[in-house]
Amino acid sequence: MDKNVEEFQYLLQKENWDEVSVSNEPNMSFNVFMDTSSYYFTTTFPLKVTCVKDAIVNKWITKRITTSKNKL
Repeated sequence: MDKNVEEFQYLLQKENWDEVSVSNEPNMSFNVFMDTSSYYFTTTFPLKVTCVKDAIVNKWITKRITTSKNKL
């Protein structure tokens, strides 16, 4: 994780931010900044894909037990 933070900081420092600071339009400057920083963020901190296991199914609970439970 620390390596990722260092790499992210390095990439941000290496970036040329002239387009952000030179623009007269604040929205454009913000969008360029966000696009650039988001790109570097997703590059250095990629999403982890994990599988979520299905809920544990109680196979011993029969339909009759469920019906009886609902009647109570």
